[in-house]
Amino acid sequence: MDIQKYRAFLEAVDSGSITEAAIRMGYTQSALSRMVADLERQWGVTLLHRSKSGVQPTADARSLLSHMRAIVAAEDNLNAQISAVKGLETGLLRVATFSSVATHWLPGIVNQLQRDHPGIVCELLLGNYDEIESWVEEGRADCGFLGRHPRGNLDEWFAGHDEFMAVLPESHPLGHLGAFPVEAFADEPFLLLTTGVEEVVARINAQIARPITPALSTFDDYAIMAMVESGMGLAILPSLILNRIDYKLRIMPLSMPAFREIILATQKGPQSAAMREFRSYLEMMT
Repeated sequence: MDIQKYRAFLEAVDSGSITEAAIRMGYTQSALSRMVADLERQWGVTLLHRSKSGVQPTADARSLLSHMRAIVAAEDNLNAQISAVKGLETGLLRVATFSSVATHWLPGIVNQLQRDHPGIVCELLLGNYDEIESWVEEGRADCGFLGRHPRGNLDEWFAGHDEFMAVLPESHPLGHLGAFPVEAFADEPFLLLTTGVEEVVARINAQIARPITPALSTFDDYAIMAMVESGMGLAILPSLILNRIDYKLRIMPLSMPAFREIILATQKGPQSAAMREFRSYLEMMT
């Protein structure tokens, strides 16, 4: 029972809201509040600052967070090993990802996985690369997709290549060219996607006379596409997110081709049966 209280507290911290944490865990708000209050009484410390804007961990709680996460992760690993020993195909698989993989890869993979193994429940966590890697390291996610190699001590598997493309308004005067000259990005406002494109721009800037200087930056790739469509500027986006879009855009390869590797990262050590099965579907369907 204490493990469930730990989970309730960690979910409240991660979501910043008792209400949101209760929804995610399938509890009532009052039940989840009682679980956190039980821990506070049991330990004699205040764990959460509560306000109208949500909840935040206290200084005492922050010193306990890593230990609680380790205990929860250890129980998850134990349950995964028990399931593997018994040959069960049940359990929760938590996948951290960024939007283009969530939109274009995961629906087919998860759908087929759950058709074949109805006992496996998948939970998707959306974030940027740093958040995804942190969630995997902390055990909050079983695996995470990255558009770069992990910087921490994680195992990694190559999942695929993704080419970066020039994204222009549909009627752009250079749209007739076979490839967009990267020097031309310096002539117009540049809209920077902060998830993964900074490295591409840095490589281009090292090769051209006038550097590309972003006029606006955001982590939201769909916002970038909407702004390009409206004529606010030009962008570079990975081709995966450009599949099946409704925006009126001109999409072109770059005159200086650039690619990203999409990596699946996990903690080191044995993987659960559900995780191994997920990897096999990933390899088969991408």
